[in-house]
Amino acid sequence: MESKAHEEQEIRGTRRLRGFVASLLALARRKPAPRAVARLRRRRANKRGVALLMVLSAITVLAIFLSELQEQTSADLSAALAERDVLRAEYAARSALNLSRMLIASEPVVTQPLAMLRQFVKAIPPQIPIWLYSDVLLGPFNDPGAQAAFGTAAGLDFATAKNVGLNGAAFRIKIVDEEGMPVNANLASGVGTPNAQVALASTFMQALAGPQYDPLFDNNDADGQFSDRMAICSALLDFSDWDENLGSCNVTGAPPSGAEDNFYQTIGLPYMRKNAAFDSLEELRMVRGFSDDFWATFVDPDPADPSQRRVTVWGRDKVNPNSMSPMGLYIFICQNAVPGSSPLCDVPTDPSNPTGSPAQQFLMALQMMKSILPPGVPYVGSANDLIKSLKGTSQSPLGMVLTMAGVPMPAVTIRSESEFKKRIDMKSRIFSIYGEGIVKGFFRETRVRIHAVVDMRDAGAPPGVDMNSLTGSGAGGTGGAGGAGNTGSTSLTPQAALGSPEDQLGKDPGGRIIYWRIE
Repeated sequence: MESKAHEEQEIRGTRRLRGFVASLLALARRKPAPRAVARLRRRRANKRGVALLMVLSAITVLAIFLSELQEQTSADLSAALAERDVLRAEYAARSALNLSRMLIASEPVVTQPLAMLRQFVKAIPPQIPIWLYSDVLLGPFNDPGAQAAFGTAAGLDFATAKNVGLNGAAFRIKIVDEEGMPVNANLASGVGTPNAQVALASTFMQALAGPQYDPLFDNNDADGQFSDRMAICSALLDFSDWDENLGSCNVTGAPPSGAEDNFYQTIGLPYMRKNAAFDSLEELRMVRGFSDDFWATFVDPDPADPSQRRVTVWGRDKVNPNSMSPMGLYIFICQNAVPGSSPLCDVPTDPSNPTGSPAQQFLMALQMMKSILPPGVPYVGSANDLIKSLKGTSQSPLGMVLTMAGVPMPAVTIRSESEFKKRIDMKSRIFSIYGEGIVKGFFRETRVRIHAVVDMRDAGAPPGVDMNSLTGSGAGGTGGAGGAGNTGSTSLTPQAALGSPEDQLGKDPGGRIIYWRIE
Protein backbone atom coordinates (compact mmCIF):
# COMPACT_ATOMS: atom_id res chain seq x y z
CA MET A 1 0.00 0.00 0.00
CA GLU A 2 2.74 2.37 0.91
CA SER A 3 4.61 1.76 -2.35
CA LYS A 4 1.48 2.39 -4.40
CA ALA A 5 0.84 5.69 -2.62
CA HIS A 6 4.44 6.71 -3.31
CA GLU A 7 4.11 6.05 -7.04
CA GLU A 8 0.94 8.09 -7.28
CA GLN A 9 2.65 11.02 -5.57
CA GLU A 10 5.51 10.92 -8.11
CA ILE A 11 3.04 10.86 -11.00
CA ARG A 12 1.25 13.92 -9.65
CA GLY A 13 4.58 15.81 -9.26
CA THR A 14 5.58 14.99 -12.81
CA ARG A 15 2.27 16.26 -14.12
CA ARG A 16 2.68 19.57 -12.21
CA LEU A 17 6.21 20.06 -13.63
CA ARG A 18 5.02 19.43 -17.15
CA GLY A 19 2.21 21.92 -16.67
CA PHE A 20 4.67 24.56 -15.39
CA VAL A 21 7.02 24.06 -18.33
CA ALA A 22 4.11 24.24 -20.76
CA SER A 23 3.02 27.52 -19.17
CA LEU A 24 6.51 28.96 -19.57
CA LEU A 25 6.66 27.91 -23.20
CA ALA A 26 3.28 29.42 -23.89
CA LEU A 27 4.33 32.62 -22.19
CA ALA A 28 7.50 32.75 -24.31
CA ARG A 29 5.48 32.28 -27.49
CA ARG A 30 3.23 35.18 -26.66
CA LYS A 31 4.06 38.43 -28.46
CA PRO A 32 4.59 41.40 -26.12
CA ALA A 33 2.26 44.28 -26.36
CA PRO A 34 3.43 47.02 -28.79
CA ARG A 35 3.47 49.68 -26.07
CA ALA A 36 5.67 47.53 -23.83
CA VAL A 37 8.06 46.91 -26.69
CA ALA A 38 8.29 50.60 -27.56
CA ARG A 39 8.85 51.50 -23.94
CA LEU A 40 11.61 48.90 -23.65
CA ARG A 41 13.30 50.16 -26.82
CA ARG A 42 13.23 53.75 -25.58
CA ARG A 43 14.91 52.70 -22.35
CA ARG A 44 17.64 50.90 -24.26
CA ALA A 45 18.12 53.86 -26.64
CA ASN A 46 18.66 56.21 -23.72
CA LYS A 47 21.42 53.99 -22.32
CA ARG A 48 23.20 53.33 -25.62
CA GLY A 49 26.94 54.54 -25.67
CA VAL A 50 27.36 54.68 -21.91
CA ALA A 51 30.01 51.97 -21.97
CA LEU A 52 31.88 53.74 -24.78
CA LEU A 53 31.75 57.01 -22.83
CA MET A 54 33.11 55.29 -19.74
CA VAL A 55 35.94 53.73 -21.75
CA LEU A 56 36.85 57.06 -23.37
CA SER A 57 36.82 58.79 -19.98
CA ALA A 58 39.10 56.16 -18.52
CA ILE A 59 41.48 56.44 -21.47
CA THR A 60 41.56 60.25 -21.11
CA VAL A 61 42.34 60.07 -17.41
CA LEU A 62 45.07 57.49 -18.03
CA ALA A 63 46.55 59.62 -20.87
CA ILE A 64 46.72 62.70 -18.64
CA PHE A 65 48.26 60.68 -15.83
CA LEU A 66 50.85 59.12 -18.16
CA SER A 67 51.65 62.52 -19.67
CA GLU A 68 52.21 64.04 -16.23
CA LEU A 69 54.24 61.02 -15.20
CA GLN A 70 56.38 61.23 -18.32
CA GLU A 71 56.93 64.97 -17.89
CA GLN A 72 57.86 64.56 -14.24
CA THR A 73 60.16 61.66 -15.03
CA SER A 74 61.82 63.57 -17.89
CA ALA A 75 62.29 66.62 -15.67
CA ASP A 76 63.78 64.49 -12.90
CA LEU A 77 66.07 62.75 -15.38
CA SER A 78 67.17 66.06 -16.93
CA ALA A 79 67.83 67.52 -13.48
CA ALA A 80 69.82 64.45 -12.49
CA LEU A 81 71.86 64.60 -15.72
CA ALA A 82 72.46 68.31 -15.22
CA GLU A 83 73.62 67.76 -11.64
CA ARG A 84 75.84 64.93 -12.83
CA ASP A 85 77.38 67.09 -15.56
CA VAL A 86 77.90 69.99 -13.14
CA LEU A 87 79.68 67.67 -10.73
CA ARG A 88 81.84 66.21 -13.48
CA ALA A 89 82.67 69.70 -14.79
CA GLU A 90 83.53 70.91 -11.28
CA TYR A 91 85.95 68.06 -10.69
CA ALA A 92 87.46 68.56 -14.13
CA ALA A 93 88.10 72.19 -13.11
CA ARG A 94 89.54 71.00 -9.79
CA SER A 95 91.85 68.69 -11.72
CA ALA A 96 92.98 71.64 -13.82
CA LEU A 97 93.70 73.61 -10.65
CA ASN A 98 95.76 70.85 -9.01
CA LEU A 99 97.67 70.11 -12.21
CA SER A 100 98.44 73.81 -12.59
CA ARG A 101 99.85 73.94 -9.07
CA MET A 102 102.04 70.96 -9.92
CA LEU A 103 103.22 72.68 -13.10
CA ILE A 104 104.12 75.91 -11.28
CA ALA A 105 105.93 73.96 -8.55
CA SER A 106 108.07 72.21 -11.17
CA GLU A 107 109.22 75.47 -12.77
CA PRO A 108 112.54 75.72 -10.83
CA VAL A 109 113.56 72.27 -12.08
CA VAL A 110 112.68 73.19 -15.66
CA THR A 111 114.58 76.49 -15.47
CA GLN A 112 117.72 75.09 -13.88
CA PRO A 113 119.38 73.83 -17.11
CA LEU A 114 119.55 77.47 -18.24
CA ALA A 115 121.62 78.48 -15.19
CA MET A 116 124.95 78.00 -16.94
CA LEU A 117 123.75 79.74 -20.09
CA ARG A 118 122.54 82.72 -18.03
CA GLN A 119 126.16 83.47 -17.08
CA PHE A 120 126.84 84.34 -20.72
CA VAL A 121 123.44 85.64 -21.85
CA LYS A 122 122.27 88.13 -19.26
CA ALA A 123 118.90 88.60 -20.95
CA ILE A 124 117.77 85.17 -19.78
CA PRO A 125 115.63 85.74 -16.68
CA PRO A 126 115.91 83.52 -13.59
CA GLN A 127 112.37 82.24 -14.14
CA ILE A 128 110.80 80.79 -17.27
CA PRO A 129 107.01 81.28 -17.42
CA ILE A 130 106.12 77.71 -18.30
CA TRP A 131 102.61 78.35 -16.99
CA LEU A 132 101.86 80.22 -20.21
CA TYR A 133 101.94 76.84 -21.97
CA SER A 134 99.77 75.08 -19.40
CA ASP A 135 97.12 73.95 -21.91
CA VAL A 136 99.75 72.16 -24.00
CA LEU A 137 101.96 70.84 -21.20
CA LEU A 138 98.99 69.40 -19.32
CA GLY A 139 97.44 67.97 -22.48
CA PRO A 140 98.12 64.31 -21.55
CA PHE A 141 95.76 64.68 -18.59
CA ASN A 142 93.02 66.35 -20.64
CA ASP A 143 90.53 65.18 -23.26
CA PRO A 144 91.57 63.35 -26.47
CA GLY A 145 91.79 66.62 -28.41
CA ALA A 146 94.32 68.09 -25.99
CA GLN A 147 96.21 64.79 -25.91
CA ALA A 148 96.49 64.89 -29.69
CA ALA A 149 97.82 68.46 -29.57
CA PHE A 150 100.45 67.45 -27.02
CA GLY A 151 101.29 64.35 -29.04
CA THR A 152 101.81 66.44 -32.16
CA ALA A 153 104.14 68.81 -30.31
CA ALA A 154 106.06 66.03 -28.53
CA GLY A 155 105.97 63.41 -31.27
CA LEU A 156 103.94 60.95 -29.19
CA ASP A 157 100.91 58.84 -29.99
CA PHE A 158 98.24 58.57 -27.31
CA ALA A 159 96.03 56.23 -29.33
CA THR A 160 97.21 53.20 -27.34
CA ALA A 161 97.54 54.98 -23.99
CA LYS A 162 95.44 53.61 -21.14
CA ASN A 163 94.14 55.24 -17.97
CA VAL A 164 95.36 58.66 -19.10
CA GLY A 165 93.24 61.77 -19.53
CA LEU A 166 89.53 62.46 -19.20
CA ASN A 167 86.64 60.69 -20.88
CA GLY A 168 83.50 62.71 -21.52
CA ALA A 169 84.96 65.86 -19.99
CA ALA A 170 87.68 68.42 -20.61
CA PHE A 171 89.27 71.42 -18.95
CA ARG A 172 90.75 74.73 -20.02
CA ILE A 173 93.44 76.53 -18.01
CA LYS A 174 94.55 80.13 -17.81
CA ILE A 175 97.32 81.02 -15.36
CA VAL A 176 97.94 84.70 -14.68
CA ASP A 177 100.87 86.16 -12.81
CA GLU A 178 99.42 88.50 -10.17
CA GLU A 179 102.81 90.19 -9.84
CA GLY A 180 102.53 91.32 -13.43
CA MET A 181 99.80 93.81 -12.46
CA PRO A 182 101.12 97.37 -12.13
CA VAL A 183 98.51 98.40 -9.51
CA ASN A 184 98.16 96.51 -6.23
CA ALA A 185 95.11 97.98 -4.48
CA ASN A 186 96.10 96.42 -1.15
CA LEU A 187 99.28 98.44 -0.79
CA ALA A 188 97.24 101.03 1.11
CA SER A 189 96.42 98.47 3.81
CA GLY A 190 100.02 98.27 4.97
CA VAL A 191 101.29 95.49 2.70
CA GLY A 192 105.00 95.75 2.03
CA THR A 193 107.31 98.72 2.52
CA PRO A 194 106.50 101.96 4.38
CA ASN A 195 106.37 103.74 1.01
CA ALA A 196 103.75 101.31 -0.31
CA GLN A 197 100.91 103.85 -0.09
CA VAL A 198 102.95 106.40 -1.99
CA ALA A 199 103.74 103.77 -4.62
CA LEU A 200 100.06 102.90 -4.95
CA ALA A 201 99.03 106.55 -5.25
CA SER A 202 101.62 107.38 -7.90
CA THR A 203 100.99 104.18 -9.88
CA PHE A 204 97.22 104.60 -9.82
CA MET A 205 97.39 108.24 -10.85
CA GLN A 206 99.77 107.30 -13.67
CA ALA A 207 97.28 104.66 -14.85
CA LEU A 208 94.52 107.29 -14.95
CA ALA A 209 96.65 109.85 -16.76
CA GLY A 210 96.02 110.80 -20.37
CA PRO A 211 93.53 113.18 -21.93
CA GLN A 212 91.74 110.32 -23.70
CA TYR A 213 90.26 109.37 -20.31
CA ASP A 214 88.87 112.82 -19.51
CA PRO A 215 85.27 111.97 -20.55
CA LEU A 216 85.12 109.38 -17.79
CA PHE A 217 85.64 112.07 -15.16
CA ASP A 218 83.64 114.92 -16.67
CA ASN A 219 80.21 113.59 -15.68
CA ASN A 220 78.60 112.31 -12.52
CA ASP A 221 79.03 108.64 -11.68
CA ALA A 222 76.28 106.09 -10.98
CA ASP A 223 75.81 107.47 -7.44
CA GLY A 224 75.17 110.97 -8.76
CA GLN A 225 78.52 112.20 -7.44
CA PHE A 226 81.28 113.97 -9.32
CA SER A 227 84.50 112.00 -8.89
CA ASP A 228 87.67 113.15 -10.58
CA ARG A 229 90.96 111.26 -10.69
CA MET A 230 92.17 112.53 -7.34
CA ALA A 231 88.85 111.76 -5.61
CA ILE A 232 88.77 108.16 -6.88
CA CYS A 233 92.40 107.52 -6.01
CA SER A 234 91.98 108.99 -2.52
CA ALA A 235 88.79 106.93 -2.03
CA LEU A 236 90.76 103.79 -2.88
CA LEU A 237 93.38 104.63 -0.25
CA ASP A 238 90.81 105.46 2.43
CA PHE A 239 88.73 102.34 1.82
CA SER A 240 91.53 99.90 2.68
CA ASP A 241 93.97 101.78 4.92
CA TRP A 242 93.84 100.83 8.58
CA ASP A 243 93.37 104.29 10.08
CA GLU A 244 90.52 106.80 10.19
CA ASN A 245 92.58 109.66 8.77
CA LEU A 246 91.76 111.26 5.46
CA GLY A 247 94.00 109.99 2.67
CA SER A 248 95.15 111.67 -0.51
CA CYS A 249 96.91 110.74 -3.72
CA ASN A 250 98.56 114.15 -3.95
CA VAL A 251 102.07 112.84 -3.39
CA THR A 252 103.77 116.12 -4.27
CA GLY A 253 101.77 118.49 -2.03
CA ALA A 254 101.10 118.64 1.67
CA PRO A 255 99.11 115.66 3.02
CA PRO A 256 95.52 116.45 4.01
CA SER A 257 94.49 116.65 7.63
CA GLY A 258 91.27 115.54 9.26
CA ALA A 259 89.23 112.40 9.70
CA GLU A 260 87.51 110.29 7.10
CA ASP A 261 83.96 111.41 6.38
CA ASN A 262 80.80 109.31 6.14
CA PHE A 263 80.53 109.61 2.37
CA TYR A 264 79.06 106.16 1.72
CA GLN A 265 76.32 106.53 4.32
CA THR A 266 75.51 110.03 3.07
CA ILE A 267 74.63 108.80 -0.41
CA GLY A 268 72.56 105.93 1.01
CA LEU A 269 74.91 102.96 0.64
CA PRO A 270 74.52 100.26 3.32
CA TYR A 271 78.21 99.94 4.19
CA MET A 272 81.16 101.86 5.56
CA ARG A 273 84.80 101.96 4.61
CA LYS A 274 86.42 98.60 5.27
CA ASN A 275 89.72 99.94 6.66
CA ALA A 276 91.29 96.57 5.93
CA ALA A 277 92.78 94.76 2.98
CA PHE A 278 90.57 93.75 0.07
CA ASP A 279 89.74 90.05 0.01
CA SER A 280 88.62 89.88 -3.61
CA LEU A 281 88.75 91.94 -6.75
CA GLU A 282 84.97 92.39 -6.73
CA GLU A 283 85.22 94.38 -3.49
CA LEU A 284 86.75 97.21 -5.49
CA ARG A 285 83.30 97.89 -6.95
CA MET A 286 82.29 99.23 -3.54
CA VAL A 287 84.83 102.06 -3.75
CA ARG A 288 83.66 105.48 -4.82
CA GLY A 289 83.97 106.07 -8.56
CA PHE A 290 84.49 102.43 -9.57
CA SER A 291 81.63 102.39 -12.06
CA ASP A 292 81.19 99.88 -14.85
CA ASP A 293 82.85 102.20 -17.37
CA PHE A 294 85.74 102.83 -15.01
CA TRP A 295 86.07 99.09 -14.39
CA ALA A 296 86.12 98.23 -18.09
CA THR A 297 88.71 100.92 -18.80
CA PHE A 298 91.22 100.62 -15.96
CA VAL A 299 90.60 97.46 -13.92
CA ASP A 300 89.66 94.64 -16.31
CA PRO A 301 89.62 95.77 -19.96
CA ASP A 302 89.08 92.26 -21.32
CA PRO A 303 87.21 89.83 -19.00
CA ALA A 304 87.88 86.99 -21.44
CA ASP A 305 91.64 87.50 -21.01
CA PRO A 306 92.59 87.97 -17.33
CA SER A 307 96.20 88.66 -18.29
CA GLN A 308 95.11 92.10 -19.53
CA ARG A 309 93.93 93.04 -16.06
CA ARG A 310 95.82 95.99 -14.54
CA VAL A 311 94.75 95.81 -10.90
CA THR A 312 95.28 93.10 -8.31
CA VAL A 313 94.52 92.67 -4.63
CA TRP A 314 96.65 89.55 -4.10
CA GLY A 315 100.13 90.63 -5.17
CA ARG A 316 103.08 91.80 -3.13
CA ASP A 317 104.76 95.19 -3.10
CA LYS A 318 107.02 93.87 -5.88
CA VAL A 319 106.28 93.37 -9.57
CA ASN A 320 107.73 91.24 -12.34
CA PRO A 321 108.23 93.40 -15.47
CA ASN A 322 108.38 90.35 -17.74
CA SER A 323 104.84 89.36 -16.76
CA MET A 324 103.34 92.77 -17.44
CA SER A 325 101.22 93.72 -20.39
CA PRO A 326 102.58 96.53 -22.59
CA MET A 327 100.33 99.07 -20.87
CA GLY A 328 101.27 97.71 -17.44
CA LEU A 329 104.98 98.06 -18.15
CA TYR A 330 104.45 101.58 -19.45
CA ILE A 331 102.54 102.54 -16.30
CA PHE A 332 105.24 101.07 -14.06
CA ILE A 333 108.08 102.83 -15.89
CA CYS A 334 106.44 106.23 -15.96
CA GLN A 335 105.30 105.98 -12.35
CA ASN A 336 108.97 105.76 -11.29
CA ALA A 337 110.29 108.32 -13.79
CA VAL A 338 111.37 111.83 -12.89
CA PRO A 339 108.68 114.23 -14.15
CA GLY A 340 109.89 116.02 -17.24
CA SER A 341 112.82 113.68 -17.81
CA SER A 342 111.49 111.94 -20.92
CA PRO A 343 108.91 112.55 -23.65
CA LEU A 344 107.91 108.90 -23.22
CA CYS A 345 106.00 109.76 -20.07
CA ASP A 346 105.43 113.48 -20.43
CA VAL A 347 103.93 113.69 -23.91
CA PRO A 348 100.32 112.54 -23.66
CA THR A 349 98.88 110.01 -26.06
CA ASP A 350 96.78 111.32 -28.93
CA PRO A 351 94.08 108.95 -30.21
CA SER A 352 93.72 110.95 -33.42
CA ASN A 353 97.42 110.43 -34.21
CA PRO A 354 98.22 106.82 -33.22
CA THR A 355 101.90 107.04 -34.25
CA GLY A 356 102.58 110.60 -33.20
CA SER A 357 103.53 110.25 -29.52
CA PRO A 358 106.47 108.30 -28.08
CA ALA A 359 104.10 106.57 -25.66
CA GLN A 360 101.96 105.11 -28.43
CA GLN A 361 104.99 104.09 -30.46
CA PHE A 362 106.37 102.36 -27.37
CA LEU A 363 103.10 100.52 -26.73
CA MET A 364 102.72 99.49 -30.36
CA ALA A 365 106.26 98.09 -30.45
CA LEU A 366 105.67 96.04 -27.30
CA GLN A 367 102.35 94.79 -28.63
CA MET A 368 104.09 93.72 -31.82
CA MET A 369 106.69 91.91 -29.72
CA LYS A 370 103.94 90.07 -27.85
CA SER A 371 102.15 89.07 -31.05
CA ILE A 372 105.19 87.93 -33.05
CA LEU A 373 107.40 86.25 -30.46
CA PRO A 374 106.35 83.12 -28.53
CA PRO A 375 104.60 83.70 -25.20
CA GLY A 376 106.94 84.18 -22.29
CA VAL A 377 109.80 85.90 -24.13
CA PRO A 378 111.13 88.33 -21.48
CA TYR A 379 111.52 92.06 -21.84
CA VAL A 380 114.67 92.09 -19.71
CA GLY A 381 116.78 89.71 -17.66
CA SER A 382 117.11 91.71 -14.45
CA ALA A 383 116.26 94.99 -12.77
CA ASN A 384 119.63 96.42 -13.79
CA ASP A 385 118.94 95.36 -17.36
CA LEU A 386 115.65 97.26 -17.31
CA ILE A 387 117.34 100.40 -15.99
CA LYS A 388 119.99 100.17 -18.70
CA SER A 389 117.29 99.67 -21.33
CA LEU A 390 115.57 102.84 -20.15
CA LYS A 391 118.88 104.66 -20.49
CA GLY A 392 119.43 103.18 -23.95
CA THR A 393 122.62 101.32 -22.96
CA SER A 394 121.41 97.69 -22.95
CA GLN A 395 120.83 95.20 -25.73
CA SER A 396 117.96 93.49 -23.95
CA PRO A 397 115.04 92.00 -25.91
CA LEU A 398 113.15 95.18 -25.07
CA GLY A 399 115.82 97.40 -26.64
CA MET A 400 116.27 95.15 -29.66
CA VAL A 401 112.53 95.06 -30.40
CA LEU A 402 112.29 98.83 -30.18
CA THR A 403 115.27 99.17 -32.52
CA MET A 404 113.83 96.68 -35.01
CA ALA A 405 110.49 98.50 -34.93
CA GLY A 406 112.23 101.79 -35.66
CA VAL A 407 111.09 103.26 -32.37
CA PRO A 408 113.84 105.23 -30.66
CA MET A 409 113.77 104.60 -26.93
CA PRO A 410 113.61 107.99 -25.19
CA ALA A 411 115.94 107.98 -22.22
CA VAL A 412 114.02 107.80 -18.95
CA THR A 413 115.50 109.00 -15.68
CA ILE A 414 114.37 106.97 -12.67
CA ARG A 415 113.72 108.93 -9.48
CA SER A 416 115.51 106.46 -7.23
CA GLU A 417 117.20 103.48 -8.80
CA SER A 418 117.56 101.75 -5.43
CA GLU A 419 113.83 102.02 -4.69
CA PHE A 420 113.09 101.04 -8.27
CA LYS A 421 115.11 97.84 -7.85
CA LYS A 422 113.37 97.07 -4.55
CA ARG A 423 110.02 97.05 -6.34
CA ILE A 424 111.22 94.52 -8.94
CA ASP A 425 111.45 90.78 -8.52
CA MET A 426 112.15 88.74 -11.63
CA LYS A 427 110.63 85.67 -9.97
CA SER A 428 106.88 85.59 -9.51
CA ARG A 429 105.31 83.79 -6.58
CA ILE A 430 101.58 84.58 -6.60
CA PHE A 431 99.39 83.29 -9.40
CA SER A 432 95.73 83.29 -10.37
CA ILE A 433 94.57 80.00 -11.85
CA TYR A 434 91.40 79.98 -13.91
CA GLY A 435 90.32 76.37 -14.40
CA GLU A 436 87.20 75.66 -16.45
CA GLY A 437 85.65 72.20 -16.57
CA ILE A 438 83.60 71.34 -19.67
CA VAL A 439 81.14 68.48 -20.15
CA LYS A 440 79.35 68.23 -23.50
CA GLY A 441 75.92 66.64 -23.73
CA PHE A 442 73.47 66.01 -26.57
CA PHE A 443 71.67 69.34 -26.37
CA ARG A 444 73.71 71.35 -23.86
CA GLU A 445 77.21 72.06 -22.68
CA THR A 446 77.97 72.38 -18.98
CA ARG A 447 80.78 74.63 -17.81
CA VAL A 448 82.06 75.24 -14.29
CA ARG A 449 84.81 77.78 -13.67
CA ILE A 450 87.05 77.92 -10.62
CA HIS A 451 89.25 80.91 -9.87
CA ALA A 452 91.94 80.22 -7.29
CA VAL A 453 94.90 82.35 -6.20
CA VAL A 454 97.97 80.40 -5.11
CA ASP A 455 100.80 81.82 -3.00
CA MET A 456 104.05 79.96 -3.68
CA ARG A 457 106.23 81.90 -1.23
CA ASP A 458 106.15 79.21 1.45
CA ALA A 459 105.81 76.25 -0.89
CA GLY A 460 107.88 73.20 -0.13
CA ALA A 461 110.28 71.56 -2.53
CA PRO A 462 109.01 68.94 -4.94
CA PRO A 463 109.82 65.42 -3.70
CA GLY A 464 113.46 64.54 -4.24
CA VAL A 465 114.60 68.05 -5.21
CA ASP A 466 116.98 70.21 -3.21
CA MET A 467 115.67 73.76 -3.68
CA ASN A 468 118.87 75.22 -2.20
CA SER A 469 120.81 73.94 -5.19
CA LEU A 470 118.72 75.89 -7.69
CA THR A 471 120.42 78.97 -9.06
CA GLY A 472 118.52 82.23 -8.91
CA SER A 473 119.17 85.93 -9.05
CA GLY A 474 115.88 87.48 -8.09
CA ALA A 475 115.24 90.11 -5.51
CA GLY A 476 115.54 87.64 -2.66
CA GLY A 477 113.31 85.19 -0.87
CA THR A 478 112.87 81.45 -1.11
CA GLY A 479 110.36 78.86 -2.02
CA GLY A 480 107.77 78.08 -4.60
CA ALA A 481 107.91 79.05 -8.21
CA GLY A 482 111.36 80.47 -8.41
CA GLY A 483 112.45 80.94 -4.82
CA ALA A 484 115.85 82.54 -4.97
CA GLY A 485 118.57 80.06 -4.15
CA ASN A 486 122.34 79.71 -4.08
CA THR A 487 124.50 79.19 -7.12
CA GLY A 488 124.82 75.55 -7.97
CA SER A 489 123.33 72.81 -10.05
CA THR A 490 120.15 70.82 -9.83
CA SER A 491 120.51 67.60 -7.90
CA LEU A 492 118.14 64.88 -6.87
CA THR A 493 118.91 64.35 -3.22
CA PRO A 494 117.83 61.88 -0.59
CA GLN A 495 114.79 62.85 1.41
CA ALA A 496 117.01 63.70 4.36
CA ALA A 497 118.53 66.56 2.37
CA LEU A 498 115.14 68.27 2.21
CA GLY A 499 114.97 68.85 5.94
CA SER A 500 113.13 67.20 8.75
CA PRO A 501 109.69 65.65 8.16
CA GLU A 502 108.22 68.30 10.45
CA ASP A 503 109.53 71.03 8.13
CA GLN A 504 108.11 69.35 5.05
CA LEU A 505 104.67 68.57 6.48
CA GLY A 506 103.78 72.25 6.78
CA LYS A 507 104.92 73.13 3.25
CA ASP A 508 102.82 72.05 0.31
CA PRO A 509 104.84 72.00 -2.94
CA GLY A 510 101.69 73.26 -4.63
CA GLY A 511 101.65 76.44 -2.55
CA ARG A 512 98.93 77.87 -0.35
CA ILE A 513 95.50 78.76 -1.73
CA ILE A 514 94.58 82.25 -0.54
CA TYR A 515 91.44 82.75 -2.66
CA TRP A 516 88.87 80.33 -4.05
CA ARG A 517 85.71 80.96 -6.03
CA ILE A 518 83.46 78.66 -8.05
CA GLU A 519 81.53 80.36 -10.84
